[in-house]
Amino acid sequence: MADLRDLFATHVVEVIAKRRMSPQPWQGLTRRFICTNSYPLLNSIEGKVVFHFRAPSNVPRYNAAAYNLLTVFDLYMQDYRCINLDDYRILGAIPVRTEEEIAMFWQYFNSVMSKQSATEKLKKMNT
Repeated sequence: MADLRDLFATHVVEVIAKRRMSPQPWQGLTRRFICTNSYPLLNSIEGKVVFHFRAPSNVPRYNAAAYNLLTVFDLYMQDYRCINLDDYRILGAIPVRTEEEIAMFWQYFNSVMSKQSATEKLKKMNT
């Protein structure tokens, strides 16, 4: 679990996980996330403006570890989400450990991710 926490703290990660709640008819059984817990990235001026990032201010009403969940910041939804660690798959990861890597992420974000429409993002999240 510590290795997984380290991965999310130092990378932007694309992951597919089983939905915790029963999906709506238009949703699949899994949810795709592009997420991170990299505070240098999220706390940057760009992170606060683009992703509307804010540090957590409330303690969850449940113990995430007891349910085998990992809380991450979802870049598309611009909010915190929980990944079900009982059934997940990592599709890829972009390192954001250094200022140079963070700058490279922003180049990728500006050239690829920011150009996606809301419909494209929803389709990707529900695959």
